[in-house]
This record gives sequence, C-alpha cells and structure tokens, in this order.
Amino acid sequence: MPCDIFVTEASFALPMFRYPARGSEIDRLLDTLHEFIVPGRTIPPTKEPTMPYTGSCHCGAVTFTIAADAPSEAMSFNCSHCSRKGFVLTFVPADQFTLDSGADKLTDYQFYKHKITHRFCAICGTQSFAEGKSPDGPIRTINLRCVPEVDIDTLKINRVDGASF
Repeated sequence: MPCDIFVTEASFALPMFRYPARGSEIDRLLDTLHEFIVPGRTIPPTKEPTMPYTGSCHCGAVTFTIAADAPSEAMSFNCSHCSRKGFVLTFVPADQFTLDSGADKLTDYQFYKHKITHRFCAICGTQSFAEGKSPDGPIRTINLRCVPEVDIDTLKINRVDGASF
C-alpha cells in the first residue's frame, strides 16, 4: 500500500545499478536526486498501475496479465535466439505476472547457461514469455509482440548486444 515519505535529512542512499551505466547517466541521476530530495519535503506515493495489460500466444491457449502500465520502452537483443525470432522484450518482477490460462499447454526450452526458461505454447509454438532470475528476485521476460495493447512502432527500442554476453 503506497504511503507518503517524509524526508528528514538531505543524505540518501542510491539503489544498486543492475546494469553498467556510463558516468554521464550517473551524474544526471545524482543531479536529479539532489534537486528532488530536500529536507522537510513530502514525497508523493508511488503511482499505482493504471492499466494492466494482457498477452497471449497465437492460438490463445496461453494467456497472461501484467499488473503494471504498458511500457514505453523495450529491448531488442542481437543474440542467436532473440534475433531469429524478432523479439521485442520488457522485463517485469514475477509478482506482477499472472498466467491466466494454458499452464498445461506450456513447454520450455533452455540454452547456453540455462538461466532463462523460455516458455512456449505446445499448440502454436509461440513464445510469449520467459522466466528467469535477477539480483532482485524472479522476473518474467515479456515478448511484447504477443501483447495487442502495445504498439511496437511507438516504443523506444533499446538495442542490447546480447551476442557478446
């Protein structure tokens, strides 16, 4: 449940970065935080998701809901798996993901380090999501091409050199 946070000191701790960041990005983040964190200021609660989004495989046997706003950015990896399938991906904490139907229709595939379980519909072969772990806990990787509410052409696509991992 969201609650107001009252800042009592100007000192604060930064969250750990999950991915390497360039110095200029860190500098901009620090400048933003210094402008925002002021002693005595009330910070509004975190915004609740306003519109959960749904996705499915091609035949509709596997359906899911994400309890968050649809993303405005996504990732495109050039690894052998993602590039062959043309994935446009977003990542969400596992607790925001609900498999609504088709658990009994799923099959999986793992490769390389076997850290990600790619989940496929056994009927139509579509991979609409994958399961994995991050430093913060379990995550789901969502194939946004399986989410009708998301217009891929309007997303900012961040390219990732997965082939070099």
